[in-house]
Amino acid sequence: MPPAIPGRENTTRNITHQTYLISHVWFYIPPGTEDPHVRVWPQYHHGLWVQKSALGTGDLHHVIGSISDIEGMKYECKTYTQNIISEPTFCNQIIIGYLTPAVYDDLKETFSKCPRPTLQKFWNHSTGTTEPADMSSAPIEFYTERQLVNFRFPALTTGKEFVEEQLLRKAWELIVPFDVVDMNPSGLFPQDQWIPQEQWWA
Repeated sequence: MPPAIPGRENTTRNITHQTYLISHVWFYIPPGTEDPHVRVWPQYHHGLWVQKSALGTGDLHHVIGSISDIEGMKYECKTYTQNIISEPTFCNQIIIGYLTPAVYDDLKETFSKCPRPTLQKFWNHSTGTTEPADMSSAPIEFYTERQLVNFRFPALTTGKEFVEEQLLRKAWELIVPFDVVDMNPSGLFPQDQWIPQEQWWA
């Protein structure tokens, strides 16, 4: 959720210069590929979408790979030549706001340095499956079947948390309040407070 700005409820202003649409998007994943050790259900693939033109071209910021990979998940900025909503697995989006191009390159660099989901699941030879494990012990200890079924282990960090707790937080740090916009017109303009020039993002 966006940070609160006191005294600005139900107020909007027009953006008078070019911006990119920025939104939280999620995609369907193939049936049967859900992680049984992730508490959230249903599960989706999450990303932060930056639409850079009226034609719908833009960049998807997300992580790829698996939390059972030795190197963990990897950050990726993937460029699309058509609107992300045209993707076959697209599910939904929440528009966050409108981002000025002047800050986008720096924001991409910031995204690339965000902590990514690390290795959190290991191959358990006794059960023949990949499972979370207690990494505070040496060697690591696997949880019991009862603990796994009842999710009695620390919640796993996945691509959803990466988008919500890393990328979105970094984007919100660029928020442009009404009272400084004339002095600093670059940053993130929240969707519920600003009306863009439609040709830049529709």
